[in-house]
Amino acid sequence: MSAPIGDVDRIPLSIEWSPLDAFLLYVSASTSSAKDTYLAFAFPGGGSTRSSVQLVDPTFSPDGSVVYGILRAQGADQMVKIAIDDLKVAVMFERPHICHPSVSPGGDEVIFGSGDDDTCSEVWIAPTDGTKAKRLYRRVGSNVVFSAGAFSWSLDGSAVSHPSCRMLTEGPRCGTDGYWDLSPDGKDPVQR
Repeated sequence: MSAPIGDVDRIPLSIEWSPLDAFLLYVSASTSSAKDTYLAFAFPGGGSTRSSVQLVDPTFSPDGSVVYGILRAQGADQMVKIAIDDLKVAVMFERPHICHPSVSPGGDEVIFGSGDDDTCSEVWIAPTDGTKAKRLYRRVGSNVVFSAGAFSWSLDGSAVSHPSCRMLTEGPRCGTDGYWDLSPDGKDPVQR
């Protein structure tokens, strides 16, 4: 038997399974305003807990103890981490735009798209303690954007793949040009 998750008057935007515990995290939006989002945790048996945090692109640490994501603020995005045990929010850093963070297999780094506009044409990396975020790539290929698609780490953390996404008139499109293999050390990206 299945039951709906969360409020029936809300649209689910993303769902992430916890790698550690038997719950899932989901972000939903109001049917009347897609900007009215919130984060909630659903538990076996149908219970859920709603957080006041309006998190975008949530992702778990490998051990499931922390959720990373983006808080959209007027004029800038904030990368935050939320400890699962007490749901405390810690701001790691701020950038004009942040897209699709992904935590390394070792849990010590987070890679993400960023830039001055919402196409997120740059690739950045930061330690998960929030110190010293640095740009790895100003541009990848010919106008590849990171506002769509997802970063995927190799199991040993030595490489990160991302679909080749391009900004078209109707929005970003991914996959027609293959994938890019990126280095967390900033070595030349390789298209495949």
